[in-house]
Amino acid sequence: MKFVANKLAAKLKPLRYGVPANPTLPQSDCVIFQDGKAFTFSGEVFAVIDLPFPVVGAVNYKQLYEVLVKYGPAEVEIVPDGATFEVQKCNGKSKTKFTYDPQIILSLQSVLQPVADGWKPVPAEFGDAVKMCESVVELVRTDEVMSSINVTPKCMEAVSATQVVRCRCPLDIPNRFLARGGILEGMQSIEPKELQYVENNNVQWFYLRNAGVSVATPVYKDDFVSEMDDYLAPSLFKVKFPSELLADIPVACAVLEKKDKLVVSLRGGKCFVSANGKHGVHQIEADLEEPVQQEMTFQIAPDLFQYVISKFTECTVSQHGIRVRSDKLMYTAAVELRNDGI
Repeated sequence: MKFVANKLAAKLKPLRYGVPANPTLPQSDCVIFQDGKAFTFSGEVFAVIDLPFPVVGAVNYKQLYEVLVKYGPAEVEIVPDGATFEVQKCNGKSKTKFTYDPQIILSLQSVLQPVADGWKPVPAEFGDAVKMCESVVELVRTDEVMSSINVTPKCMEAVSATQVVRCRCPLDIPNRFLARGGILEGMQSIEPKELQYVENNNVQWFYLRNAGVSVATPVYKDDFVSEMDDYLAPSLFKVKFPSELLADIPVACAVLEKKDKLVVSLRGGKCFVSANGKHGVHQIEADLEEPVQQEMTFQIAPDLFQYVISKFTECTVSQHGIRVRSDKLMYTAAVELRNDGI
């Protein structure tokens, strides 16, 4: 069977979402060729494309992909030979031999398959909702609630020790579910056009797909925070953050690691922002349009603080949190009173 090498590589490329950075399951670093399809499955993300291939079995995904990329626009032929197959350059003497396992032991049977007519359109708000929730959720798997995104038919929600967010995102799904933090962000990277929630015998999977690839993850029905409405309710005091902060926040972010937070302090007529990073400290001072009635300090993710300042002319604050709301977003950054300043 003949292919143009770089076109075959491009077709295989989206399968990288199903290949883990640190494989733990047998064959989870492989692409599986079977029944006219190619699969990858990390245990948390399953990816599949339509691809007739003259070999049935498992071959190392990264090695195969990189060899095809290096062959570029050359036409190649896949030639099976027992427990190996060769990628032979047509009209040339160059060839690469791969070993593969014809016995598929990766547990593809554990993946709940989608229904042919069950696909629904992905709403326009989906990407932004995923991004906002992923910036809040804690990736440490010690707490089921704080390490998961709550996906409902009307919205997505996420909480951490210092932040609470609810993003409007109407999904055509019958039930709410929890998705592991970090998973939806990777799946969203395929720029999906359709989605599907599949359930059978208390097993649930969530699928996204575009014209070329489908990706899926197992999801869960565990309880989420029941007091979300209380956490997101408006606070007592209004504040307008200085728009001049927008230009300086990217400088502050340069000293922060990915999950580090900005520390924001409101005292009288001043707003103080501090970025305390591993390699440096950046501090900002700006005047408030109106003095706050109560001094307070809170932590907030830099991209969320930029979003708040750029999108909301006014917020509410109290000793319990800073809150903003629109028709698409409700967000709270928890506030802790501090006596040591910034």
